[in-house]
Amino acid sequence: MISQCRLCGSKKLYLYYTEGNDDQFKYYRCLDCKLVNYDMCTGLDQEKQSKHFTDPRDNTHKSNMGQEQTYHFIKRYFTKPGKLLDIGCNNGRLLLLARKDGWEVTGIELFTFLADSVKKTTGIDVKVCNFLEYEVGEDESYDLVILRHVLEHLPDCILAMNKIHALLKSNGCALLEFPNTDSPDLRLKWL
Repeated sequence: MISQCRLCGSKKLYLYYTEGNDDQFKYYRCLDCKLVNYDMCTGLDQEKQSKHFTDPRDNTHKSNMGQEQTYHFIKRYFTKPGKLLDIGCNNGRLLLLARKDGWEVTGIELFTFLADSVKKTTGIDVKVCNFLEYEVGEDESYDLVILRHVLEHLPDCILAMNKIHALLKSNGCALLEFPNTDSPDLRLKWL
């Protein structure tokens, strides 16, 4: 069992839910900060995220529509484009939308298959690396850093947040999205 919360360090955790055919993937919720911590002692298989590539130009695919919603949010709060980094960019849909509006875009992805597919489909270069091991360049800074549904998969949330901070320009912003484990639709799925 996980011994402490990866975010706040609290030892007040309880089993929140399990996944897998044999309930082998266990998630513990912190009573103090409410973060749901995945117990990584059974391993962390991210490969399931990289087995299929959805064309980022497909306006009807569910995952693309989610990225489009995120981009509409960005357009509301950023009136002029700048430099954007999408960590865990998957199929590059968000990068594609932003580039069309004049953003200078960069993506980071854990899997070569996805990065190569984004390059082939959109012409956008994506760096292949584990973000927690990513070395921030001296002159590397962004107006907007995006992390959509990635933080909950990382073993060191604090390191990830510090790296994001190091990547931001002095007036830059980070856009972070996580699953809402208290939302009615997720609660109904678990019932």
